[in-house]
Amino acid sequence: MESALTVRLVLTSRLLRVTLQPSVSQITLARRAVGQVFFVNGSMLGMWAANIPLIKERLGLDARLLSFGLFAATFGSLVGMPFGGKLIAQFGSALVTLFAGVAMLLLFPMAMLAPSYTLLLAVLVAAGMSNGVIDVAMNAHGALVEKRIGKPVMSSFHGMWSVGGLFGSGLVLLTLNILGNTTLILGVSLLMFAMFLAAYVRFLSSTLDRVADAAHFALPSAQTLALGSIAFLGMLSEGAILDWSGVYLRELAASPSFAASGVVGFSGTMAFGRFFGDGLRARYGAAKLVRGSAIISLIGLVVALAMSNTVLAACGFAIMGFGIANIAPVVYGAAGRLKGVESGVAIASVLTMGYAAFLLGPPVIGFIAQGTSLPTGLGLIGIACVLIVIFAGAANT
Repeated sequence: MESALTVRLVLTSRLLRVTLQPSVSQITLARRAVGQVFFVNGSMLGMWAANIPLIKERLGLDARLLSFGLFAATFGSLVGMPFGGKLIAQFGSALVTLFAGVAMLLLFPMAMLAPSYTLLLAVLVAAGMSNGVIDVAMNAHGALVEKRIGKPVMSSFHGMWSVGGLFGSGLVLLTLNILGNTTLILGVSLLMFAMFLAAYVRFLSSTLDRVADAAHFALPSAQTLALGSIAFLGMLSEGAILDWSGVYLRELAASPSFAASGVVGFSGTMAFGRFFGDGLRARYGAAKLVRGSAIISLIGLVVALAMSNTVLAACGFAIMGFGIANIAPVVYGAAGRLKGVESGVAIASVLTMGYAAFLLGPPVIGFIAQGTSLPTGLGLIGIACVLIVIFAGAANT
């Protein structure tokens, strides 16, 4: 009797484990769905970025008040990311992506249409928190899909995010005068909402990365800190080039319109490069890809700083974009593969360190440039690239 019951329980347990395992077709659909969510997130943030000058003008904000508003969103993101890791451990990355995504898609349009500065600040803190949580959750689900599919796919997800950013900001540029800002925001938000829900229903089950006995907040492990350090250095470089490349080209006597080519070239090659990252990682491994990426970035920086020619300098920044493209995606994927660490918690820690550097890099370089020169300040990126080369081995998890 007992032996028959034992056999029945074992068979039931095995059957449950089999039914919980997603099929190949489900994993393929989930891969497309994750890329779609990255696109939606990038599109919403791109539209938000393109609306910042309009918000400044509509609410009559000076630079100081606008800076406080932008900091409110940043503060919310930095608070939300660590909580995102804890929520994923308790509820699974799919469910957390759903709720954080719905919140983000509601709050950012509210911020873009806020009738007062006080409401803008309050909404931006909440919007930043929702974006911090979904950033962790969609990366965690991407890491889960990558594990299940058995080959690198994380860089393509970040490539879709970059394409989404270009789509969202470009849509404002091309259709604002035709549709009007309110109609544009509401229309795009509804489109993104439909795309997001259509993607979510193809996500893998939340039970696959939910941890029943999830630990309370804990200090990051040594491996997590190593990956976080690479993310910190890579995102410091990315934020610095985005904010200072145009200024540097302008100081080289470039026209205001050509000065913008530094950012455009850097962003464009970064988006382009991410669609090659998965193939390169599959062929050469994570550590070699990160190391090679840092070396390419360093070469681009040398070209940009060593030449007094504006065209060559712009080309140098474009080379840097291709180099930096895959550092963050590879490191976030590695965090999701760490053994003995909850995937969501590890990704949250690495993302938080990277995002903090993305914000810290530009002002630090500004302070250095103020006391010396802008090329000297940008030289900090060269040091960051060398350190990435040294620490790249941590990406092989």
